[in-house]
Amino acid sequence: MLDKQTRRLEKEDLTMKKSNTSKQKPENTSTQLSDSELNKLEKQALVNLYRARDRRKKLNEK
Repeated sequence: MLDKQTRRLEKEDLTMKKSNTSKQKPENTSTQLSDSELNKLEKQALVNLYRARDRRKKLNEK
């Protein structure tokens, strides 16, 4: 059971990495983010990374 959960998390990480790299927009886009919007997104990304790390730690402890 633990191996299935770990594999599923790893698979999600890989698919997220692939989707992030494939969705890169060209530099000359008309949509610009303000500093506050960018800060919010950066904070949310860090929170997501820490949560994923904590989930992996908990799975490895069991």
